[in-house]
Amino acid sequence: VMSGSISVPGASYQVRYVGEGVHAAYEIDPSAYPREAQPIPIDNTGKDSSQNSIPAGRDSGSTIDILVAYTSAARSAAGSTAAMQSLISLAVSETNTGYSQSQVNQRVRLMHTAEVAYTESSDTDAGWSTDLSRLRSKTDGYMDELHALRDMYGADLVVLIIAKSYYYGLGYMMATLSSAFESSAFCMVARACVAGPQYSFAHEMGHNMGSNHDHANASGATIYPYSYGYQAPSKVFRTMMAYPCSGTTCPRINYWSNPGLQWVATGELLGVAGSGPTAADNRSSLNNTAYTVANFRQAVDGPTTSTTTPTTTTVTPTTVSGTNGGSGGCFIATAAYGSYLDPHVVVLRNFRDRHLQTNQPGQYFVRWYYENSPPIAEMIRKYETLRVVTQVLLTPVILAIQYPAFFALFFILFTPVVVLLSVRMGRWRYRDTVMQ
Repeated sequence: VMSGSISVPGASYQVRYVGEGVHAAYEIDPSAYPREAQPIPIDNTGKDSSQNSIPAGRDSGSTIDILVAYTSAARSAAGSTAAMQSLISLAVSETNTGYSQSQVNQRVRLMHTAEVAYTESSDTDAGWSTDLSRLRSKTDGYMDELHALRDMYGADLVVLIIAKSYYYGLGYMMATLSSAFESSAFCMVARACVAGPQYSFAHEMGHNMGSNHDHANASGATIYPYSYGYQAPSKVFRTMMAYPCSGTTCPRINYWSNPGLQWVATGELLGVAGSGPTAADNRSSLNNTAYTVANFRQAVDGPTTSTTTPTTTTVTPTTVSGTNGGSGGCFIATAAYGSYLDPHVVVLRNFRDRHLQTNQPGQYFVRWYYENSPPIAEMIRKYETLRVVTQVLLTPVILAIQYPAFFALFFILFTPVVVLLSVRMGRWRYRDTVMQ
């Protein structure tokens, strides 16, 4: 099973497993952004924040161990346990790629994955807050088993993947550097936004590590005056922790703000140096908090494991990045017709872009389709009869779009034949009635 993120100038795609040995490439709709959520700051002022308070011989700070859980609804939405495992592997790979190319010293290590039989709350602000609070609590009867797994596998951070998508994700933010934050080192991520081009998996963990949004969209205190994401003045890109630019989406790139790096496409810096009111250097912030975060739990040696249904499927994460980074929302814009990378997809996509998107009724239909078609497509995928019927019904539509002149001529020639047959049938019925 393979999962991947592909970004090219002007478009972004996701590769996902859809079952029965088939993968599909989905184009990301840039108009379908979910809401951004402000992190919940946890201020441990007054509690011991000294790195010297951590006993000698503890973790060096080079590796952040993580536990990733997911709800049954999220697994179902992903298509299978193997598909979810592949998505998690992709997210971990992308996170470490972002660290490496941003000069962040730490790496995350996946210690364990687990499915939780938890019914998600409503897909609202209140529902998200409720779920995050239940994830954090050890004794409320909701997902309490995750705390035992966290201790067992020495996970510094816990990430919960959920099916709903009111927000990209939501997490607690370490507002003061302190080992006491370990009890709040939790975050949630919408399944559709886990990997690129949204990178919400890395983004929400960034809050747990003390990083905030860009200055214009940040709330609450930060550990350092430079613990902020960065929006390019040209609005061509935004770094990992930044919000979309005003008036445009400005694609998120898999880089953390770093004033020592330039964006190749424009020559702009990826951050602002210093500690002034516009300082933006998440790279330095992460490097400074890594030791504390890595010691929320002590490392446990051994391979990663899973408490999901056993599978022998090989998980192969694949990431591809273009020079413009990723952009787009969390919903599919084009679904495969027939089989993987079926050529008919191109016909439908061109019809969408050249005709439907050029007028208001067409745009309304496209938005309606994006919002309502995924569950229908999932149902069709599960049943061979529905797949055959769908292809039979879509074939003349696609041919009419691809060869409009031929179908117009066919209609002109075929209409008189239909009229003639109808007239004759009427005469035969009249004759039969008279004879009776």
